[in-house]
Amino acid sequence: LGLDLRTAANVLAQAMDEGGHGVAFGKSEGVCELFSEIASGEAVELAKAAGCRISLDMASYNVVESNLAFLHDIVENYVDIVFANETEAKAFTKIDDPRQALEEISRYCSIAVVKVGKDGSWVKAGDSVHYIPVWPAATLDATGAGDTYAAGFLYGLAQELPVDLCGKIGSILAAKVVEIIGTKIDDGRWNDAVAEIRTLIATEGGR
Repeated sequence: LGLDLRTAANVLAQAMDEGGHGVAFGKSEGVCELFSEIASGEAVELAKAAGCRISLDMASYNVVESNLAFLHDIVENYVDIVFANETEAKAFTKIDDPRQALEEISRYCSIAVVKVGKDGSWVKAGDSVHYIPVWPAATLDATGAGDTYAAGFLYGLAQELPVDLCGKIGSILAAKVVEIIGTKIDDGRWNDAVAEIRTLIATEGGR
């Protein structure tokens, strides 16, 4: 799953911009699921020292609940961008309301994103808060929606776009993956996504 989504993100980046911008991100998903706490801590220290902006996708409320102190330490000291769905945000902050949980998470990082499924997402960067509606889709399967949203969001940041546009790009990609069973977006939907993202950037990117 992770490999498929990373490949998809790379394909999108190449299709959208052959030149690239030389922006480095380190993305850790469910960091405690994949590595021991010591290895994870060393990884983020190395990434930070190398000048990466570090994003963390909380991946699962079970991961958050089981590793709360460690995750708080990582987020407060190393992470620049946090992605969480509403249950993960609640587990991390102990706050039921996603909008208020967003405020709490944003105290510890530069950009906080709380995804609320069919109700869209919230993004906060500094004092700026944005609600991002879902992109229209004929939903079949939500598997991979959060990961493709994050891939689109990080692509937008790499292009130095405003965070609300980054959220909209994430929403476009998420809309494509929920229309299929599984996580491998077909060529037709990728082409549609690229066209929609280009139109979005052309109309809103220069403001």
